[in-house]
Amino acid sequence: MLFIENFEEAKAYHRSVLSCWLKIKLRGRKTKRNKEGYACGDNQCRCCDSGIHKFNLENKRLEVLLYNNVDMLLEGSIEELIDFYNDNSVLLESETLKRLFVNSGYEDYFQKNHGLTFLNKLNISTCVYCNRNYTLQLVNNHSRAQLDHWLPKTHFPFAALNFYNLIPSCPSCNHIKGQGDGKRWWLDNWNNLVHPYFMEETFKFSYSYLKDIDKLSVEIDSLNTKVSQTVEVNKIKEIYSAHNELELRDLFDLRKKYNDNYLNILLDIFSGLQISEEEKYRLIFGIEKNEVDYHKRPMSKFKNDIIEELMKKE
Repeated sequence: MLFIENFEEAKAYHRSVLSCWLKIKLRGRKTKRNKEGYACGDNQCRCCDSGIHKFNLENKRLEVLLYNNVDMLLEGSIEELIDFYNDNSVLLESETLKRLFVNSGYEDYFQKNHGLTFLNKLNISTCVYCNRNYTLQLVNNHSRAQLDHWLPKTHFPFAALNFYNLIPSCPSCNHIKGQGDGKRWWLDNWNNLVHPYFMEETFKFSYSYLKDIDKLSVEIDSLNTKVSQTVEVNKIKEIYSAHNELELRDLFDLRKKYNDNYLNILLDIFSGLQISEEEKYRLIFGIEKNEVDYHKRPMSKFKNDIIEELMKKE
């Protein structure tokens, strides 16, 4: 897993396109006939100056609850969202929430009109779960963002627009994660998983080699239970074992088959060009050397971890 850093610009954009939209959906626009409606007071606000209409939740108590908690619904932590659900579970089981937050809010408004810009402002080029694929796909000749919901929107529709609940991912990981093991599982285990927006300890890729049958296997090294559970939920070992044995084989062969010092020889070839270590790794292996830049190129974490291990065994 990779971590998302420097996300303040994306967070500000997220707030700017959703705060007024959601408040208007809950109260309607403020007019002479609707004095309880909402208006932010900014004459340039596209939402307040648009034809957005109030959404009928069919429950005044639910409307008041959501309106009084708009900031939390959009920017609250995962912990706050879970606490909010536990405190208001009866009201939050309403079927109208899916139509407001998922269908109207996420699919028809945010994802369609702002999803790609949001992802660009996050500036994360590859999936934070696997770092194996880019986070953009082509649909009907247009690029669009893949955004996974940390708390599945099927179980928790009220959290479908929350900033920390939108994770840039590839289609494969988005599909693998799916809805998890049910609502109760997420309520009980949310704090046992590593969240991409909050830096924590992570794992290292490793490998095992059976010389007798010339077999290489991808391994995951972690002494942290939370990290191990995150790796298991996102099926990281299975993903790399199924698809990247060739990548591992290429690196292993550079170290073992050709010359015991071949990796160092490759890196030394560029020494006279006065280029940085990062540029060497980019030219030779097609990856980023610095951890903060892993997201820019697929498989940067995997290859760096394996190269580091191979060179230690020189």
